[in-house]
Amino acid sequence: MGVLLLSLAIIPLYQMFVTSSRTMFYSKLSYMAMHVAREELEELRQLPFEKVAGGDLAHDWAPVSGRMLARSLKYRVPEGVTSKLDTEAHSYPKEYERIQTKLEVSEVDPPDARLRKVVLQVRWQEMGEAPKEGDAGQRAALSRFETIVAAHNVPVPASP
Repeated sequence: MGVLLLSLAIIPLYQMFVTSSRTMFYSKLSYMAMHVAREELEELRQLPFEKVAGGDLAHDWAPVSGRMLARSLKYRVPEGVTSKLDTEAHSYPKEYERIQTKLEVSEVDPPDARLRKVVLQVRWQEMGEAPKEGDAGQRAALSRFETIVAAHNVPVPASP
């Protein structure tokens, strides 16, 4: 009788631990994706406005991999100089490959030469293997972020 009561108490506890573990995994992926989005938007704000306004930085869905801050290092570190951040230690861990980003740069409405609208979409695969090209995955999540990037070196027209 005691074994039966103990087994009835253990089953809900086991389910609670499994659910908790799954929730922690989803939360970790969500946090990593939000971190990537914040980092990419902050990096765009550091770049020269002409690089952002040109639209060359826009890209379709791409997995998060390689060096962190690669774009800003490319424009801020003189050619031929090795940065302290140019190491494998400052690369994204393999688990970040579950996360993909898509970046769009467009003009604001009404058009203003000093402003550009940046839309960053982040998606991550919560279940199954890391996403592959054309693979919808078993369960994915998506977030969308919009911001305005401004040219601070362009003088504001004087008001009459």
